[in-house]
Amino acid sequence: MRLVVTDKDYAINIYNKKGPGFYPLTFIISTFLSISLATQSDIYILFTTLILGVTALPISIYRVVKNINNIGSISIDVASLNAIEDEHISMKISFDSKLFELLKFKRLSVISDAGIKISEIRFRKLKDVFSIEILLQGFCGKHQIRSMVLFLSDPLFYINYRIELILVKPILIHIIPKQTYIELDVERNIPYISYEARLSRRKGLGVNILGIREYLPDDDYRRIDWKATARTSKLMVKEFEKHLCRDVLFIASINDRFFVGNPPALAYLLRIILNLLIRIVNAGINLGIGIATENEVIISNKITKYGLKHIYETLSQVTWPLIIEKKSYSSANRIIRWFVNELVNKFCSESCLVIIFIDIIDDLDAENVRKILKELMIRHHTLRVFLIQPTTIRFLLSSIELNEFNDLRSELNAYKHAMKYFKGVNIVSSVTELL
Repeated sequence: MRLVVTDKDYAINIYNKKGPGFYPLTFIISTFLSISLATQSDIYILFTTLILGVTALPISIYRVVKNINNIGSISIDVASLNAIEDEHISMKISFDSKLFELLKFKRLSVISDAGIKISEIRFRKLKDVFSIEILLQGFCGKHQIRSMVLFLSDPLFYINYRIELILVKPILIHIIPKQTYIELDVERNIPYISYEARLSRRKGLGVNILGIREYLPDDDYRRIDWKATARTSKLMVKEFEKHLCRDVLFIASINDRFFVGNPPALAYLLRIILNLLIRIVNAGINLGIGIATENEVIISNKITKYGLKHIYETLSQVTWPLIIEKKSYSSANRIIRWFVNELVNKFCSESCLVIIFIDIIDDLDAENVRKILKELMIRHHTLRVFLIQPTTIRFLLSSIELNEFNDLRSELNAYKHAMKYFKGVNIVSSVTELL
């Protein structure tokens, strides 16, 4: 998809200030003018006249640029509004005024969210058109470009210009997550998911015991049958009937702290989510996705193994905030109970597994999770909750700054507190246990 922004779609503000060549040039002109008046020398008069003629160029440019209507037409061309992570998005700004052939391009900045950056700038002059090509690169999600700011000067650096192109409607760019292999320990942490998602009697973790066999190195020690072990003098384990689910509902509550950092925790979190959801769908299980942020909720349609592209599309809808506010609570967490109930009504026509990724910040968030558990148990659904802490994820998968270790310690204390709060309720664990 291509987008062309015409002069009706933006407003222009032009500012100017004295450049680094203003005072030296003014001093030279004043000096030679004073000497020529005092000595009446033809050489000094000629040199002063020459300098004044050269200075007339930036002054005339200044007078033209000062009148916004005289700078000609400007167009913004975006080659594509969709890209994959690590790919470049090309955006071109073209000026058809010959005035820009005289101005020297210094730099350019884009006013957008923190998730998209300029990786390279190319400028060229073709015939009567001066163009600047901007190569953008960003993290997964939906990004907003609000305006562009150009910094220019005249050839003598007499006056610097700042031209602001303020868009009436922001340019929205969707960056689709790139699938990278992440080994997830799903069988142990979410034992209700199988590669063969149909209701049947299978060996696995469940309620009904199907038999007893000899212990193998990969077996969970919690399945050891100590009576059979004492009787046979060998380690024996129980085999259970595996509970399989036809439908899985995945819900993530993402607060603004996941958008902070370089790289931000969201980049890694979405890759973990992508790998988990692809594994669920490839197992033949129907999937529903719901994502709540501080400013929006995103809901997918029911996804089957023939609609993997919808997982990528849903994750690319997460909007990066332009301004990140520091709050002691998460608005996304506050609506999580309502959000879960709405999605369960939408997706779960029969018993299903509900997986929640949430960063529990305070006791009210924990209490909401407890209420969700009770409500789902009454309706015969299964709940699995994973705690996601942004600094912890970045610490494990990339790196953090020295001043962020206090945040890491706070997240660890919050996790320990949550574990005590949910003691005896086997629904909560850390998302890092999936890795």
